[in-house]
This record gives sequence, C-alpha cells and structure tokens, in this order.
Amino acid sequence: MCLQNTISTYGEETEIVTEEVTIDSSFEDITEEIQSGKEFELKFIVTLSNYSINGISGLINYDKSMLQLISTEAISLTNGEMYDDAFIFIGDNLELTEEKTVDDEGNEIVNYVDTEYVMLILTFKPLQSGNVTISADDLEYFSGMVYYTGSQGTSVDISISESKEEESENEETEKTEEKKTNVVKQMANNNNKGNNKNNNKDEDKKEEIKPEPSSSEEPKKENEESKISRIIILILILLVIAGLIYLIFKDDDDEETKNANKEIDRIKKEDDKEITRKHEEKNNSPNKSKSKRTKKKKRNELSRTTKRRNKY
Repeated sequence: MCLQNTISTYGEETEIVTEEVTIDSSFEDITEEIQSGKEFELKFIVTLSNYSINGISGLINYDKSMLQLISTEAISLTNGEMYDDAFIFIGDNLELTEEKTVDDEGNEIVNYVDTEYVMLILTFKPLQSGNVTISADDLEYFSGMVYYTGSQGTSVDISISESKEEESENEETEKTEEKKTNVVKQMANNNNKGNNKNNNKDEDKKEEIKPEPSSSEEPKKENEESKISRIIILILILLVIAGLIYLIFKDDDDEETKNANKEIDRIKKEDDKEITRKHEEKNNSPNKSKSKRTKKKKRNELSRTTKRRNKY
C-alpha cells in the first residue's frame, strides 16, 4: 500500500510517499546478571532486508519506579536527540546486504539478506529488585521522503536481582529472626518441662510460671527496693531522734523531781521545827496563831511546787 502527499519547500512541491512496510526490530538479549543499583546496557537493533532507511523515530517505555535511564547513544544514525523517552535520529542510508546467485539458465539473481544495525545503546540503572519490561513503541522509519509505517513495536523482560549488600542485609535479618524464634521456642520448651515436673510431684498443686522480668522491669524493681530502703532508714532516724528527746526531757524531769524532793524535805524540817517551837510556846496564843498561818502558807507552796512538777 502506497500513499502520496505533497509538501511545499522553497516554493516547490515535494512529494511525500508513505508505504506500509514491516521492518523488524528487537532488543539484544542480556546474558549477564542484572543487580539492583548496578548499571547495564541494552541495545536496540533494527533488521533490514528489502528496504533501506536513513531515519527512525519512536518511544522507549519502562517502569520509572524500577529503572532510571542514564544515557542514550546513537550508533548507526547519529544525528538527532532523545527527549522525554521519545527519540528521532537520521543519517546516511543504511546499506542493504546483497546476495547474488545464478539460476539454471545462467541469469544472475540479486537477493537481499537480513542485516542488523544497532540503532541505540540505552544505559539503565535498576532502582530496586524485581521484574520489569522495556519496550520500543510507535516506531516509524523513513528513507528520504519515503515513510515506512506499520511496523510493530518490540519489548524485552528484565529480571533484576538484589545486590550483594542487600542480600547480606537480608541474610543477616533472616538469621536474627531465626535466632529470636529459636529463643522463644527454647523458653516455651523450658516452661513446658517445668510444668511437667510440677504435675508429677503434686497434681493438686499448680505453680504459676511467672515470665522472667524483662530488662525494662529490673530497673523499676531496683527503684522500688531503693525507695523502701530509704523509708526504713528515715523511720530509724526518727526513732533515734524521739529517743534522744525522751532522754533530754527525762533528765529535766529527774532534776525537777530532785528539786521538789529537796523542797519537801526542807518544808518537813521547818514543820518539825515549828512543832517543836509550838510546844515551847504553847501558852503564847499570838505566836500560836502566827504559826498556823506560816504552816498553811508553806503547805500551799508545797502544793504549788508539786502541781508544777506534775504538769511539766
């Protein structure tokens, strides 16, 4: 199928021919292992057999969360650029490879064999491990003013493995998790053995298995014990102070009692003297009345002294 159009160039009409032709393309197979974070190259190849070209355009599609396009190198056609994953490159006509044969009548027959041309070398950097597809779509080829359409796109599946660092980290994580699991299993087995021993000794008694205190609970227990010790020490200090106060007031009380007893002895002696004098002055009534008043006054003093001592 051939379509013809015309465009105006410098006042002259130029004929554009569009032909629906299938031109094969592919990505080169990658044999080396692709690791996350390690750059790799991917070649985009066009196979020509019956049609020569001098230009190509298209679009490179890929998962940008998995890959980062680092650079693009044009090989066979070097004039052009790539922008936002779209590309267009032109150059000299790529030659076809002829293969000449002679038929039975001696006539020369010219055939064209498949010829591969590397169009692009794409450099990608894997961002993470997993599977990703890279494709070349919306492909168009042209030779001068002849445009070839109808070619199918091509794609390749890439498997990205974890880097050595990621593998080491994952292995270390797996080992750590395995150790934790083994510790939990060992604790469970020890608890089961303890329960079996208690059941064999006395089936009626059930001993509650308390979990071992965690490292976070041990400081709390130590803090509680420290608080209890400080409280006990404070109580002992208060008891000692109370004892000292008691001894001080007891000494004062004893001194007061001694003074009171001395006062009582003095009053008794004075009473004895008074009684003796009373006998001597028995007939003197004025002196008798005065003696009674003196005795009463002394007794009142004695009573006040005794009350003051008891109150203290």
